[in-house]
Amino acid sequence: MSELSEILRKEFKDKESAHAYIEEFLNTCIATQIKVLREQRGWTQKKLAHEAGMEQSRISLLENINYDKW
Repeated sequence: MSELSEILRKEFKDKESAHAYIEEFLNTCIATQIKVLREQRGWTQKKLAHEAGMEQSRISLLENINYDKW
């Protein structure tokens, strides 16, 4: 097992550490997926907001990797 794997395995024995890691990972993944899919369609945030029935500022928030109020 690699050194990094061993460190992570030890860290994740603590449920709080594991939860914090997973939460950050998911926040980053969700925000990135929204942005990538939007860009693949050639849409602006404003266009996605219109299609989703939201304000553009909400799309900006959802694409922010630091947002965690899903």
